[in-house]
Amino acid sequence: MKKISIALILSLLVIYIGYDGARGYMLLKKGARLSGAREYDKADEVYDRLAVGIFSREALRNKVINLYRAGRYEEITKIEGEENFIRGNSYSHLGEQSNSVREENYKKALEEYRLAMEESSDINIKINYEIVMKKLKDQEQKQKQKEEKQKENQEQNKDKPQQEQEGQEKKDQNSGEPQGDKDNQDMEGNSRQGDSSGDKEAPEDKQKGSSENGDNSSSKDSTSPEKESDEGDLHRREAMTILEGLERNESQAFKNNERLERTLGGEEEDESW
Repeated sequence: MKKISIALILSLLVIYIGYDGARGYMLLKKGARLSGAREYDKADEVYDRLAVGIFSREALRNKVINLYRAGRYEEITKIEGEENFIRGNSYSHLGEQSNSVREENYKKALEEYRLAMEESSDINIKINYEIVMKKLKDQEQKQKQKEEKQKENQEQNKDKPQQEQEGQEKKDQNSGEPQGDKDNQDMEGNSRQGDSSGDKEAPEDKQKGSSENGDNSSSKDSTSPEKESDEGDLHRREAMTILEGLERNESQAFKNNERLERTLGGEEEDESW
């Protein structure tokens, strides 16, 4: 019974809209089924076959919905039609994806929402309009801050060479040391370094002198026993001389005593006589 009812409806449809109309209706159903199954490319091909005919308007609307589900927002913006709400949503998505033209895409989205609100009282259109308006204001504020920051950096870079020059001049003034004085100081430093090198050689000379003094001391010490021996001989000779003198004096005194005794002995004989 059910099959009979479907066949009867199709027959009446063919009679009412003709064969092409019935075929177009069936293609719309097929495209919707493919889009629901996420076979977006096949669904798009089906809708393109209905671009001309009594179902062209419905096919175009379904095509825009199919592209939106596929995330092909750029293609939607190039399609002219009455789907301003979907086109506004597409511009909003493109604004979030691109920093370079974000502000421009937000403005286009707001324009599409305004056109959609003129044709429909759907509350979702107004909600999306307010959301994108806030995003646009935030983007404009960020862009303004970025431009001010760039301008500030440019001014700083412009004044930087002058500040560096002033800083160098101030540094030179604080140092108070002309280049000529610096060269003199370098020469004095080199001279002191040369003196320091001479001082480094002094210990070797000192060591050499110490070595020579040591040799002299050794020589003196080596000749000291001989000198002491000569002095001992001198003392012995002096002692022998003195001793010999004493012996001679004693011998002379002994002879003198003998003479004196003989003299006294002769006088006694004379007196006895």
